Amino acid sequence: FGPGKLKLYDRGGMLYGSDQGKTVWYFSAPEAFLGEKAFAHNGKLSFRLGHSEYMSNGKDMIKDWDVILESKEWKIRVGIKNLIPPWVGATNNDLSLSEKSWTVMKGQGSGHSPTTIQMIRLLSSLSAIYIRGGYYDGHEETWLDSVVLTEGDHKA
Repeated sequence: FGPGKLKLYDRGGMLYGSDQGKTVWYFSAPEAFLGEKAFAHNGKLSFRLGHSEYMSNGKDMIKDWDVILESKEWKIRVGIKNLIPPWVGATNNDLSLSEKSWTVMKGQGSGHSPTTIQMIRLLSSLSAIYIRGGYYDGHEETWLDSVVLTEGDHKA
């Protein structure tokens, strides 16, 4: 999701997106990836993200949320910033799905880490996973691959 004119396409099993300007946009997870995912609490969200081409117009990377999780049912949205380093062609990312790694963007406790109960509720009714694709001021082509939710350790 995001403003502006985006072009999305699949090439060789990877999802690609491109834009022509200063646009922050996100890849959005399909329905099969959403819903009851409480098993993933204390697990991981893993993915590979890269830029096959980008033009920064001489400006630094746009600062914004890199990954966003949302539960509309529980009215909570959490995110992570500063995940993707500037000027790197590709990154492998393993994000912890524990509350300490995230910041509440919308909902009770905004600006702080969610509580354990908030994180479990969010994952038990996950309505969106957004992974940022728009990072630079000028033209860019971004790819996303190997997105996986891994079950967490729930031993007492």
